[in-house]
Amino acid sequence: MTWPDQVPIGRPFGVRDPLWDWGFGSQLIDGGGTAAGLIVAGILCDSFSVLVLVHVVKLARRWLRHRQQAGRMPGSDWLPGR
Repeated sequence: MTWPDQVPIGRPFGVRDPLWDWGFGSQLIDGGGTAAGLIVAGILCDSFSVLVLVHVVKLARRWLRHRQQAGRMPGSDWLPGR
């Protein structure tokens, strides 16, 4: 059953079970106190991931800048091993 356009007030109505009814996903909709904690934990995990991604992008830019400057140095046409 899908969500109707209008929800009846004061009367029960049917809804579908969650698609993934396992792990922490089932706890997010039960109205318990664990839902808020899991949401905060998810936000912290996402924030950490963004910080790691920003750090990796900065490292890659610094490495590319270093490689470009190394290519412009005098005498860089001769490199050992080439």
